[in-house]
Amino acid sequence: MKIGLAQMKVLPGQPEQNVNRMLEFINRAKEAQADLIVFPEMAVGGYLLGDKWLEDAFCRDLMAYNDPIREASGSIAVAYGNVFMEQDIGQRIPGRRFTPTKMVATVNTMPPMFFKTANRPNG
Repeated sequence: MKIGLAQMKVLPGQPEQNVNRMLEFINRAKEAQADLIVFPEMAVGGYLLGDKWLEDAFCRDLMAYNDPIREASGSIAVAYGNVFMEQDIGQRIPGRRFTPTKMVATVNTMPPMFFKTANRPNG
């Protein structure tokens, strides 16, 4: 198995720029015939201070970036971090609005999600 590690500067609150950079890395990994490319934790939205995480629209926007990453993956798997919003999460985990998630995307499958259980940002 050939694994590519993407070392990139994640820009907090700049998902479009981050995902564009991720797409470049994905293309390079495919050219290098990698089987998997791994990105930093929270590679889509970065880590933010303050109340931006409390905006549902912002979190939904971050989730929307999963689609172009999945579509770009082609024949390789892409491991990256993003947020995942669930309607009932506040009932299961009082006060919680979203879960930081590890995503693994490939074009042919729905990405499995691996939920973190510790060190969650407020949200």
